[in-house]
Amino acid sequence: KRVVDMRAGGSRAERCTTSGSAPRTPTVENHSEHEAVFASDSLLQSLDLYLPMPMPAKGEASTREPRPVLVMIHGGAWKGGDKANAGVILPKAEWAVDLGWVFASVNYRLSPAVQHPDHAMDVAAAIAWIRDHASEFDADPERIVVMGHSAGANLAALVATDRRLLGAHGMEPADLAGVVLLDGAGYDVPWVVEQLPPGSVRTRMFEDAFGPRWEEIPSDRKSTRLNSSHTVI
Repeated sequence: KRVVDMRAGGSRAERCTTSGSAPRTPTVENHSEHEAVFASDSLLQSLDLYLPMPMPAKGEASTREPRPVLVMIHGGAWKGGDKANAGVILPKAEWAVDLGWVFASVNYRLSPAVQHPDHAMDVAAAIAWIRDHASEFDADPERIVVMGHSAGANLAALVATDRRLLGAHGMEPADLAGVVLLDGAGYDVPWVVEQLPPGSVRTRMFEDAFGPRWEEIPSDRKSTRLNSSHTVI
C-alpha cells in the first residue's frame, strides 16, 4: 500500500506508515489502495482511496474515462470509528470497485476533542480535496456521491444541506451527484435530544458531540434539518 501526502502544496513522497501505525494489507481484489492527508492531522484528517486501476504516474495524462466517486463517512457516535473499519467499509469498497467506481473512505476529527461543526467541516474538506485532485486518480469531480452510516449519515446530511460547509471550499451542495444515508443517528438533533431522558447514554453521546446546553449554542452551530430541495436517497 502507498501512503501519499497530497495536501495542497505538500509532498507526494511515499511513506510506509502514518502516525506510527503498521501498514494494512489491502483486502479488496483488483484494486490499488492509497491514503491521502487532506488537512493538518495525518490520521484523523485523511482518507483511503480504493481504485479499480492504479492512478496515472505523476505527470502522466490519463486516457481512461473519468470514474464516479463514492465517498464513505464512517459512524461511531462522533467519537469513534475509523475509515479502515473492515466490517463497514470493505463490503462497500468491493461493491463500488466492482462497478468501476473510485471509493473513498474518510476520517474526521472526533469528540470530545472537537465538537460540531468540526466533524462536518472535516468531511467537507475531504470532499473538496477529492474534487480538486480527481484528475490524479481518474475520478470525475462532477460525479461525487456521499454516503454516511449512523453519525456519518448525520455528517453526510449536513454537507448536503448546509451551504456553508462546502461553500468554504468554493463548492455547493448541488455539486454532489447524490447522498446516501444509512441508519442515521439523528438529523434534527435538538428535537432528538429533547425526547431523551436527561443523563441517559444517548443524551451524553449527543452532548459530547454537540454540547450540553442547546439554548446557549448559536443557531449557526446547530444541526440542520433536511431540506426538501436536496435529493437524499
